[in-house]
Amino acid sequence: MKKKMNRMFVVISLVAIILTTGLITVVYYNLFRGQVLADLKDYLVVMQEAAEAGDGLEALGARLVEREIRVTLIEPSGEVIFDNEVNKDALENHLSRPEIKEALDSGEGESVRKSETLSRNTFYYAVKLQDGRILRVAKEAGSIVSIFSSVFPTIVWILAALILLSLGMAHFLTRKLLVPIENLAENMDGAVDAAEYEEL
Repeated sequence: MKKKMNRMFVVISLVAIILTTGLITVVYYNLFRGQVLADLKDYLVVMQEAAEAGDGLEALGARLVEREIRVTLIEPSGEVIFDNEVNKDALENHLSRPEIKEALDSGEGESVRKSETLSRNTFYYAVKLQDGRILRVAKEAGSIVSIFSSVFPTIVWILAALILLSLGMAHFLTRKLLVPIENLAENMDGAVDAAEYEEL
């Protein structure tokens, strides 16, 4: 019975630890994703003023290349008229991109596209300018897989410590629960005096 209870405590602890680790990773990634999109919105406010003024967009775009921020200006037809990273003539029509569609419909749009390697994601945020053109900023950032793998060694150490703690606690609780019952079984004649549980 002692082994069975001990095993049950350990299994419950392990399931709780693994579920908690998984959920924390997902929550952390969602917070990270929200922060990246919030940063892109901040960059876009500055870029929007330059684009609507008609000057300075190229200079700002060149400076943002160092920060790995991609800036694209798109006609309502989907034709790219400016890109700070790629030659605009080499780019295809962007009208089918989800963030562009959303910006044309509601004034702003966002999307996240996964890379083929699963190690990076590209975050996009776009707004519709007063003249109908779409200004979009984009940034590559880690995917949930890359973020998890980067913190994996730390997670392993934490899990190991928690598992050892769980094993110790399971052993302690099993003993604490069963000792009074074992004492009662050994001392059936003096059961009233030996009982440690009020109910017994």
